[in-house]
Amino acid sequence: MFLLPADQKVHPYVSTAWTILTSVYQTVKQQHETDNQVVDLVKTMVEVYSLEEEIHFVPDKIKVLEGSLLKISQHTLECANFLEEYKQHGFAGQSCGLYASM
Repeated sequence: MFLLPADQKVHPYVSTAWTILTSVYQTVKQQHETDNQVVDLVKTMVEVYSLEEEIHFVPDKIKVLEGSLLKISQHTLECANFLEEYKQHGFAGQSCGLYASM
């Protein structure tokens, strides 16, 4: 990203615009990184459940893994709740908060 020299005098409007654009850029960049992490979470959940489906084809393994499967189910519910909350308050909610704070 282009940086203004520290000793460079600029018009106050340019300085204000630069501050706002820098803030917006950082917000969008952070949101993009967060969105990628959420996509990775969903991919992992899909992989875990595809593995869990395969376990059901081996009935004698179900009893051995019952505790782990229960923990996976509980954690999945927590992730689903998080994803629902994230969906409602993702980028749009953060953007509104950014502009409200200016």
